[in-house]
Amino acid sequence: FVNPYMFEVYTRIIYLEPVYMTTYADVPLGMYFAGAFAVWFFSKEKGTARTLTMIPLLTFLTLTKDMGLALSCILAFITFFDLVASEGEYSFRSLKGLAGKIASAAVMVAVTGASFFSWSFHMARVMARDPFELGGATNYSMVQMLVVGVKELLGLVPRSEKFTEISREMADAFLHSKISMIGPGIVLAGLITLIFLCAFIALKGRRKLRAVSLYVTSLIGFTGYYIFHIFIYVYIFKDNAYGLVSYNRYIYPYYMGWLAFALCAVCLAVNEPASKLMEKLAGLLVIGFAVCSFGLFRYLAGYENIFIGVDDRSFAVQKSVYNKVDTIRDAIAPDDVLYIYSGGDNSRRWFIYTYALAENYVVEDFGVDTTGLSEEEARELYRRKMYERFKSCGVTKIIIDNSSDFFVHTFGDLFDVDMGHIGLDTVAVYDVDYTADGFRFILAKEGNVTDG
Repeated sequence: FVNPYMFEVYTRIIYLEPVYMTTYADVPLGMYFAGAFAVWFFSKEKGTARTLTMIPLLTFLTLTKDMGLALSCILAFITFFDLVASEGEYSFRSLKGLAGKIASAAVMVAVTGASFFSWSFHMARVMARDPFELGGATNYSMVQMLVVGVKELLGLVPRSEKFTEISREMADAFLHSKISMIGPGIVLAGLITLIFLCAFIALKGRRKLRAVSLYVTSLIGFTGYYIFHIFIYVYIFKDNAYGLVSYNRYIYPYYMGWLAFALCAVCLAVNEPASKLMEKLAGLLVIGFAVCSFGLFRYLAGYENIFIGVDDRSFAVQKSVYNKVDTIRDAIAPDDVLYIYSGGDNSRRWFIYTYALAENYVVEDFGVDTTGLSEEEARELYRRKMYERFKSCGVTKIIIDNSSDFFVHTFGDLFDVDMGHIGLDTVAVYDVDYTADGFRFILAKEGNVTDG
């Protein structure tokens, strides 16, 4: 319960953003990750029943957002070694011992994969897109991204300048980026290690091995999760990869789970202590953590950073988008399929638009790999990719939230009325007119936006 208060729910350095708590789902993702493991760790079920208990939890975790796939696979990895460390006899259906434990982990991975790919294929059918295409800077599939990323990481191919720079920034962020009330990732990792050490000391007999297994596997999981995000910044993000946009919200779901794992180990020490003294000390540690979390939250957050009485400036972007939608709403029909362009946006405004235009289908952005192409070749490739995306998705209108030099240069001649001036105080919506050899955009409505 107190776990989220260590992270983004409080903030002096990160503004309160309700869209991050809903659309982006990072705090819920971290809590589902922690909660699913807690159900497993303290389950009184044995054998097949214990594994089957995890199926709805893993499904829910996987479908929360795309990164749930990675966390579910990590959870299957951790639970397998937890079985090895804690269960002398274990059976899954007719399989016993190690074979039963392997079968249990395999079922969890299979459920995770089935959940993810069934939803991906559903979305592919609805959105007319390749379910294995990640988009972004390279348009790699997930497998391609992992293969290329591992090769660069291990030095099997020359590292790109972007890979080297992002790796350096990720290492620096682990050491210096304040991700919680107590400091950066290295401080959190140190706290988690200390809690695990306390659990190890307090536990008796073979239970110590269970704590060691949980710490080592969760540390391996964190390392893989962190490296995976290096790949995402390098191969998916474009220029906004530099500076690690949204770093905190991408990484803290794992920290939330990892911290909960450590507290689970301490709670185990309360139930199965090495001595009465250790039982009392473990209990005091859990209570002390809760008290300190609330105390830090009360000291650091303050009333100005909670939902009650929050400053209107915290919702300035939301208000801006809703005002723009109100300006052009009468030019948009309920059955229109929309594409939204907002130059310089890190997807935040795009997500808010999907809420404001919830009755319409909003097409996702697309990525184009222009490596090795001349400026003119890149321009032609962008135009062709946009036409293919628009045609396959049936886009009927394009909304210009904020223009850019790149967008004007690449697509400007397709608009019947210049849109280069569209910015913070203006918005325009254009009809998409498909022709025999391409498409063009006809102004439907343009307006100035007020704060009213």
